[in-house]
Amino acid sequence: MKKAETLKSEKLKGGAEKEKLGPCGDAREYGEAAAGASRFWTVLACRWLLGAVFVYSGVVKWQNPTAFADSVATFQMLPPVAVSLIAICLPSLELVAGLLLLGGFRVRPAALTVLAMLCGFILAIVQGLARGLEMNCGCFGETGSVLSSGWMVLVRDVLLLVPACVLMGAFQWKGRRGN
Repeated sequence: MKKAETLKSEKLKGGAEKEKLGPCGDAREYGEAAAGASRFWTVLACRWLLGAVFVYSGVVKWQNPTAFADSVATFQMLPPVAVSLIAICLPSLELVAGLLLLGGFRVRPAALTVLAMLCGFILAIVQGLARGLEMNCGCFGETGSVLSSGWMVLVRDVLLLVPACVLMGAFQWKGRRGN
C-alpha cells in the first residue's frame, strides 16, 4: 500500500475523528484554511462597513436632533411625542451599535440591532412611498439630503441588509454551534 493513499484516522479531543491522507495531509485542509481566511475578511468588511455607516449616521443625527425630528415627522407615522423620542434615542442606538461593530464586541447583538433598525427604516420608507409623501430620511443629516429620494434610500437600506445578514449568519449563539 502506498502511504499517500492510505487513510488514517486520528482521535482528537472530544472524540471527534479527522481523516487525513498520508503525511501530506488532505486537500480539504487547504480549502478549509482558505475558506476561513475568506470568511474572516468578509466578516471584517461587513463589520467595518455597517459600523462606519451607523457611527457616522448617529453622530450627524446627534449633532442636530431638531433637524432629525423634522425629518422623522415627514413620514407622518408617529405622534409628536414619539417623533421626539425617536430623535433623541435613535442616534445613540446607532452610535452604540456602530461602535460595537467597529470594535468587534458583541457583534451578533449589534448586527441584530442594525438589522432591526434597517427593517424599521425600510417599512417607514415603503409606507411613505405608497402614500406619495415627500420625505426627508434624515439618514446622514444635511449631507444626506442630496441622495435622499425615497427610492434611492430604499435601495441603499435594502443593500445594507446584506452585510447585516452576513454578520447574523457568521456568529452563532453560544451552545448552538453545529460543528
